[in-house]
Amino acid sequence: MVNADDGSWEMTGTEEGPALRIFTAHFDTFLHPIKGLPLRATVLATPPWCNVIALTPDNQMVLVRQFRFGVREVTLEIPGGMVDPGEDHKAAVKRELQEETGYTSGDWTYLGACQQNPAFHDELCHMWLAKDARLSHDHIDKRQHDSTEHIHVELMAPAAVVQAVHDGEFQHPHAIVALSRVYDLRLK
Repeated sequence: MVNADDGSWEMTGTEEGPALRIFTAHFDTFLHPIKGLPLRATVLATPPWCNVIALTPDNQMVLVRQFRFGVREVTLEIPGGMVDPGEDHKAAVKRELQEETGYTSGDWTYLGACQQNPAFHDELCHMWLAKDARLSHDHIDKRQHDSTEHIHVELMAPAAVVQAVHDGEFQHPHAIVALSRVYDLRLK
């Protein structure tokens, strides 16, 4: 039923689209809440994601640089990745931090979740803070990057990270949202 009062659109059908590496497209038909006209919307269905602001005992942030195919350049980011089927996002973020950087932590705080672009994407990214992150020499040589990753790990002081956001070096929205839950990113 169309409900113009709350702005909801009634979904009247869905059609599966192509299954791609990290998402599946589907096409949902909705009725406009006032006019009642149908709209076929493209939706990208994606598993949940997670990312982490990992701070070492001396307050350095563990960061990664990696080539991103969409922008065709190496980007500066916080560690993170997809939550595997059946995995909870806390387990996933711990796994991603260790796999991508060789760091582990026993001090975790959940920062909440954000949506990438709800206009056409159902992705939810869970954000975490890991304090007292330490390089685990038992694991650093066993880092398991998947076939789409070649990651460079670096440490940066939080003030330098905030400056990198201001300078446009950090552009990944999930990273910026996570950083904004820990640091004041306003231009001063």
